[in-house]
Amino acid sequence: MKINVHVTRSVHHVNLLRHQRGQSMSMAVDANTMQSYKHVCVVGAGASGLVSARELLKEGHSVVVLEQNHDLGGQWLYQDADATATVHSSIYASLRLNGPRASVEFSDFMFTPVEGRDTRNFPGHHELFLYLKDFATCFGLTELIRFNTEVVHVSMETPLHKWIVRSRDRRTEDGELVEEIFDAVVVATGHYSLPRLPKIRGMEEWKRKQLHCHFYRIPDPFQDEVVVVVGGSVSGPEIALELVHVAKEVHISTKHSEIPHKLVKPVAKYAHLLWHQQIELLCEDGTVVFADGSSVVADTILYCTGYAYSFPFLDTKGIIHVDDKIIGPLYEHTFPPSLAPSLSFVGIPYKFVIFRFLESQARWIAQVLSGKRKLPSVDEMMKAIEEVQHLQELQDPKNIIQVAAEILESFSFYTQRRIKARLLRHRSRRSMPMAFDSLQSSKHVCVVGAGPTGLVSARELLREGHSVVVLEQNHDLGGQWLYQDVGAAAATVHSSVYASLRVNAPRASMEFTDFMFSPVEGRDTRNFPGHREFFLYLKDFARCFGLTEFIRFNTEVVHVSMATPIHKWIVRSRERRTDDGELVEEIFDAVVVATGHYSLPRLPKIKGMEGWKRKQLHSHVYRIPDPFQDEVVVVVGGSISGSEIALEILHVAKEVHLSTKNVEIPEKLVKPVSKYAHMHRHQEIELLCEDGTVLFADGSSVVADAILYCTGYSYSFPFLDIKGFINVDENKIGPLYEHTFPPSLAPSLSFVGIPNKFTIYRFFESQAKWIAQVLSGKRKLLSAEEMMKAIEEVERHQELEEPKNFIQVVAEILEYYDRYGDHCDFPYIEDWRKEIILKCLENCLNNIETFRDL
Repeated sequence: MKINVHVTRSVHHVNLLRHQRGQSMSMAVDANTMQSYKHVCVVGAGASGLVSARELLKEGHSVVVLEQNHDLGGQWLYQDADATATVHSSIYASLRLNGPRASVEFSDFMFTPVEGRDTRNFPGHHELFLYLKDFATCFGLTELIRFNTEVVHVSMETPLHKWIVRSRDRRTEDGELVEEIFDAVVVATGHYSLPRLPKIRGMEEWKRKQLHCHFYRIPDPFQDEVVVVVGGSVSGPEIALELVHVAKEVHISTKHSEIPHKLVKPVAKYAHLLWHQQIELLCEDGTVVFADGSSVVADTILYCTGYAYSFPFLDTKGIIHVDDKIIGPLYEHTFPPSLAPSLSFVGIPYKFVIFRFLESQARWIAQVLSGKRKLPSVDEMMKAIEEVQHLQELQDPKNIIQVAAEILESFSFYTQRRIKARLLRHRSRRSMPMAFDSLQSSKHVCVVGAGPTGLVSARELLREGHSVVVLEQNHDLGGQWLYQDVGAAAATVHSSVYASLRVNAPRASMEFTDFMFSPVEGRDTRNFPGHREFFLYLKDFARCFGLTEFIRFNTEVVHVSMATPIHKWIVRSRERRTDDGELVEEIFDAVVVATGHYSLPRLPKIKGMEGWKRKQLHSHVYRIPDPFQDEVVVVVGGSISGSEIALEILHVAKEVHLSTKNVEIPEKLVKPVSKYAHMHRHQEIELLCEDGTVLFADGSSVVADAILYCTGYSYSFPFLDIKGFINVDENKIGPLYEHTFPPSLAPSLSFVGIPNKFTIYRFFESQAKWIAQVLSGKRKLLSAEEMMKAIEEVERHQELEEPKNFIQVVAEILEYYDRYGDHCDFPYIEDWRKEIILKCLENCLNNIETFRDL
């Protein structure tokens, strides 16, 4: 058989951009953090494989997920079964979860009921499959998965200390083997696929129907039969209770000497459901003899006797031992000491597992591989494993409740140990001390606004354990990105988005760190999509992190002030759907202002402006070009909105005159002005005459029908009463330490999204994360005096700066965002992402009409 050997590279364009570090098989190192980024193979796309891929991506690793089935989900991908051994899933048709939703959700992706689907607290298996599909979609994981790909061999290439992975396409019988090299392998295949059968005397000679519950799907084939169900765990009794409605008799056999407590009621309820001790002998005539001396002539035996560990593809030269009940040695159920950290396992424990434990395993693995965490030495890990085994040998027998309680405690310890290590690392790294979890406080926080800044603020606050209420004046989330038609009451419109607007930055600059803005089939898949696509991204973000339930829509905040004696914040709001909405007053520990600054139009001061009787409006209320049909229009403003609106109006207007402050024509307007004969560029307006004449500073003039001001927006927080601690004018709000905290009111009052020259959504996320951690006590701010001094130094530096072009300004802003992230250990913006952003700006300056499509 031919083996095709190559080094894997991600073929999807978005993935290629995001993970280009991993394309060379050598270890990449982030110079800022000394973290390394690996090329990692995840085997399996079930729950453990998906969360492993997500956590690896978070740490910047390059990831390939190999999945043998045609879709993700692992066990939760329902499959019809026959007598073959190729069926992976053990799920039967009627199966419902045996744990509530809260026990099978990841920490930042709630398993909330979805309207139109199975909303029960213990839903059917298909609902969990859909949850995993949603999880993969939300975090852009599907593009990393190679479906129908069976892993047939994994081994260490000793000289290189790399892993050889051979796989084949399962859709063809003679699928060509593909060999690839990876820095690390994460085994996430689960352990519910290889049935474990008991050893019973006479089993081989018993000629009637025997099968394992792995192949059980529906009860119909057992109609009017006498069925023996072997096994006393959850699946055995549940399948027995399903069969009892179609079978002649159901006999359930367990290892217990007395009837298990959970079977007492069912056996008493159904006359044809009987309990026995374990099987002692199977006779050729169909008789099943039990250890308690009872017997029955059965048609079928259904073994609900669990599963064996099996990793047939794994060749570790005897370093790892696998039998049907145990795999080892594994440090903390995760790392084989001699092969750590480049080989790891997720989801090995089988007695009782919650999804959050899988997530904590995945996060630990990802951070160890990146260098954020260090493992003990091989000897220390082996010693720890031996101690655990010795302790288990000495333990007294426990019931399942005690076992589960202890497992949950160990899971908590497992996670908290990781957290404590992180806190210690932070403390040694930063000058500002951090509090440990036991000293952290949870606050009741009001977030004003449910746009991008408000949503990410709510998400980060919830992650830190705070209680959150989001007050949003509109009927839906999205802030600026919630498109609104404009009527006569223009002043009540919040959004400035016009109908044809497309984002002016590529997807990579508009996404949060752990929620990719990936194209969605059936929607706007362009790299610079229309405004509605970003609105839908925010809707997806809110749904994925369960934020919508914290938002009170149609709620206008009218007053926010400090209640000095108790150091709390008074927030008054009213229902906007009624003219005389009753004021509601609430008390909060902290307020996060996330209202944006694109809602109050800023108009220039022009001589004769008040006496000019023709049409004047601000771009805030511009939506479509049709009202300017055959008109002479003056567009004021040289920013991107002014240029783009001018170019749109150009197709319907008689003439378009674009007025900017520049003495010379801006570079981005050279091509359009030379291309369109009825587009003209002028210096700023000097005078507006009553007869409609517009006189420009360069001496030119035109009689215009309309003036459209694309002149920006003013900061405005009319609800905020802070007794002069913060000064707000149209161009500035301050003092704010790091654009976030007013020193005299910090940390209980904060702002997200204040910078206006150039912002990316990752900066908002880092602001929100820092605020949430300061409020919980994880971070400490400087004193008010030190913060004020830092603000003054920044302002003095800005006064001394020489003028720069816009590309230079943005490059410096991106560097500042990286430095800002140090406040909360936020990841630096990748070099490739910065290059994309700067290249986009350069294209915009050179090709204002076409830069989005280059």
